[in-house]
Formats: sequence, structure tokens, C-alpha cells
Amino acid sequence: MTYLVVDAQVQREAAAHEGASANAVAFALALQAIAAEESLGLAVNRRLMQEYGWEKPERGFISEFASALLRDLTARDRVARVADEPDEALACAVNGLYQNEKTMAEKDVHLVVAALATDRRILSHEKRARRAFRTAIPADARLAALHWVSPADSHCRAWLGQGAPDEPAYHLTQPPAW
Repeated sequence: MTYLVVDAQVQREAAAHEGASANAVAFALALQAIAAEESLGLAVNRRLMQEYGWEKPERGFISEFASALLRDLTARDRVARVADEPDEALACAVNGLYQNEKTMAEKDVHLVVAALATDRRILSHEKRARRAFRTAIPADARLAALHWVSPADSHCRAWLGQGAPDEPAYHLTQPPAW
């Protein structure tokens, strides 16, 4: 099983995919690809569950689309719950960033924490956070092996359909393809 961390923004936009933007449709198709590929699962932590609206919602919102996805993946034992808090090395790497990069990294550090605890795959369209963590690689070398993939990337669904294998082009060390 390969576990992916899916940014809550992807889930929210995917929920409104009918008649929505091209990105929202791409996000919905990516989530459907995760559900369809038996070798893939979701890695979540408490903060992601709250952002998704699946556990004590921050925004009081849970879409039927997201709810159905969670029920389906949970029923098939394809959801891994992991820790929320960054370890000392990651916390130091984030604290060492310039203020604007630090702010972006802090907003999405829970994605990286979950990815480092599982298979190092993040599905997110957040370019600024990706750039901030890319900048932090010298301070925490583990970040170099992270896959940070936008569901809007033209190759994302094919990659998911193959079980999200190691793909150097998606490593955080590489510039984003989108």
C-alpha cells in the first residue's frame, strides 16, 4: 500500500467539481483515481481530518463527495492515521526559513509530517508551500525525497493509476511541472 497525503484544498475543490474550474475537475479525477487504485491509500493526521471536515470540522463543512471517499477508503482499510507534530529536524528547518516562506511552510507542515511518516507523497496544488519546503531541504535532507504533485499536472492521474511509484520528476528537489 502506498499512502498519499491530500491537501484539504484539493478535497474542497474536488467536491465542487461539477460545472467548476478545470483544476477542480482535475482534483476530483485525481481523488477518484486514488479510490480506484487498490494499491493506494490516504495518510491523515488529526489536523487534516479537521480540515477535511471528517472530524470536528474547522469549517463545519463536509461534502458528500469527501464523505463518500472517506467511507470507501476506510471500509477497505486504506486510511493510515499518523502524527501531527513535526519532529525537531523538521521544526528547525521550518524555523530557519525567511518569514514569508516560514509562514507558508507552517500552514502546510502537517502535510509534510504525514508524508514523512508514510510514503513521502503529497497531492497539493500549493506552489508557495512547495517552494518553501524546497528551500528547507539543506536543513532537513529528508525533504528531498518528498513527491509533491499537483492533481492539475497532466501526468498525475497516470502516475496515480500506476500506484504512485517513485518518480524523480515529482521530487521536491525538482521544479514543479505545473
